[in-house]
Amino acid sequence: MRAGFLAITLCVVFAVACSDDDHEGSYWGVDHVGADAIVHAEGTIDQQNAGPKVTYVVESAYLTTLENGTHLLHYRFTSQDSLELLIGKRSADYNYHSDATSDQNVLLSVTFNNSPLELEGSAVSIQPRSDENRFHTVVNVHTLDKGDFNGTVNSVPLVDWNDLP
Repeated sequence: MRAGFLAITLCVVFAVACSDDDHEGSYWGVDHVGADAIVHAEGTIDQQNAGPKVTYVVESAYLTTLENGTHLLHYRFTSQDSLELLIGKRSADYNYHSDATSDQNVLLSVTFNNSPLELEGSAVSIQPRSDENRFHTVVNVHTLDKGDFNGTVNSVPLVDWNDLP
């Protein structure tokens, strides 16, 4: 599963130049933890406006650093579906928009079950919670053909890509 998304991700990563030089956990105010922490995330994401509303319950989630200021936010649901958001960190802001300007954080791409989604006016907020060593995330993704994905997921850890299964 990681291999297919990695190929798409690398194409996007090399096409995007980000301005920050510090890609370590300290940049976020959150430290890396082991991959076993991914099961402690909790929350739901609703998919609606493309058929009946579906609520996906989070089974696991993580944020990981790739390269060039690019990061992957991954959600796995109890239904075994997955939602992955590729972001470019360009500033200290917590918000990432699909229509960002060159100096703003950007939502580069979103995939659902390894299929790229065609975005319109989408955003994600990734808010560090230093006291918990985790993130609070808010997803507001709008697509042209798969409806909207909206929800909140808490206790999302920062995990090193090499530590993931």
